[in-house]
Amino acid sequence: MANKFFFSLFFSLSIGLNAQNLQRYTFHSNFESEFFLTEHDGLAKQLMADPQVNREEHLSFDATIGDYISQLSAKRRKFRTQRDFVSAVFYKTHRKFLKRYRELTSFADMLRTGNYDCLSATTLYSHLFQKLSIRHEIVETNYHIYINVMLEEGNILIESTDPLYGFVSNTKEIEERLQGFEARNNSNTGKRSYTFKAKLNDPVTRDELVGLQYYNASIKAYNEHEFGKSAQLLQKALLFRHNARTYEFCLLLVQTIMNDTGMDDNLRSRYVHQLKSLMLSDNTLASR
Repeated sequence: MANKFFFSLFFSLSIGLNAQNLQRYTFHSNFESEFFLTEHDGLAKQLMADPQVNREEHLSFDATIGDYISQLSAKRRKFRTQRDFVSAVFYKTHRKFLKRYRELTSFADMLRTGNYDCLSATTLYSHLFQKLSIRHEIVETNYHIYINVMLEEGNILIESTDPLYGFVSNTKEIEERLQGFEARNNSNTGKRSYTFKAKLNDPVTRDELVGLQYYNASIKAYNEHEFGKSAQLLQKALLFRHNARTYEFCLLLVQTIMNDTGMDDNLRSRYVHQLKSLMLSDNTLASR
């Protein structure tokens, strides 16, 4: 995935949230607080990491994508094979929704502007595939995230940031793409200001995808030197996806906050305590 910080591995999720331990979280909108703990698996939970989203905008996005899914469903029988249909979905969706690559674009901002990154575009494709009953798996590597579509005719690799060649159905070409992802996992491109040690190549559930929305938002806030905001977002990310990447970012963020002389002492102490508690405790994360 294209951003400045990358790590890997899984930690187990342990307990459910309740009203008492929910108090440690600061919500940036009524929309976020409404959907944060729900079992809702539609667009809402993928949108709530963006502070600008409200109920009205959510309903507008939901209607737009719902209409688009209906159009796709109506044309499905015209395709000779499932592979042909998935190919049409990939290219048509790119033309309709994905206009310009912009690193760390939120899912909501993608729907607003047409800007996208690998996470926001992959979230859209996964939502479409789920609604169209197309079996698929999301996989995250250190520097990217892609979709493996499983059809009776064979597997298809979907690389959402490649508008021309992102639909890969040839077995040899899929293997070459995967080898390329692995090579990038093991390399230091020299373009990033911080290189993390862990290697990531893990499946991602839809709930964990929510965690990645918060994680990317936390990284963006960190890059903009909004360290308190980054800490608040990272705490939420950990509820949905906790692995060595988030753990290592916790360490980096704690160190940065402790060295931030411009932050209020009480805020610094609170953020450091909360982040350290999340790193050390096995019973702070929500079971999904």
